[in-house]
Amino acid sequence: MNIGFTTQEADCGAYPSIRSTLLSQRTIFLSQPIDNQTAEEVIAQLLYLDSINHEPIKLIINSPGGGVSAGFGIIDYMHGIESPVHTHAFGAAASMAALILTNGEKGYRTASPSTEILIHQPLLNHLSGQVSDIEIATRALLRTKSKLCTNLAECTGRTEEEIDKTIDRDSWFTANEALAFGLIDSIESNVKAA
Repeated sequence: MNIGFTTQEADCGAYPSIRSTLLSQRTIFLSQPIDNQTAEEVIAQLLYLDSINHEPIKLIINSPGGGVSAGFGIIDYMHGIESPVHTHAFGAAASMAALILTNGEKGYRTASPSTEILIHQPLLNHLSGQVSDIEIATRALLRTKSKLCTNLAECTGRTEEEIDKTIDRDSWFTANEALAFGLIDSIESNVKAA
């Protein structure tokens, strides 16, 4: 696992990579699909930075989303460390990436003006098997949907019923719409490292 500190070679010698420099400035990037490996890297960076001091950490997001379990793992650590995690989205924060964005420190959840944000109910792919197994998977999926609704309601100030209705189908938001809905706190054009 690489938590982000690497060097690059040039004619003038070795120098830190851009990501290493940004990590030293307490800035983490989430720019790939969210799976167990991505979650492990983000969590390792959060823990590392939190072990140094408890200054804010900036998590910059441009991701299509991904696994619910991996995403909630990141969220658990965002809330579990002492350092506040300020989130910023650019490009797209879709699905689980949108939930991570919305779980940033209240007042510090931002997006660039052209960002698109997608929230929807959890998906279940490749369901097959005996009826009893399908029933078990359905109960687990409904439990996950309820957890997602509760989390989004807490983060946005909306009711769980409003969230449930909104995520019934894919719901795409512009940055302005996400601000009005409570997914973010402000729109920022000029973003700096933490």
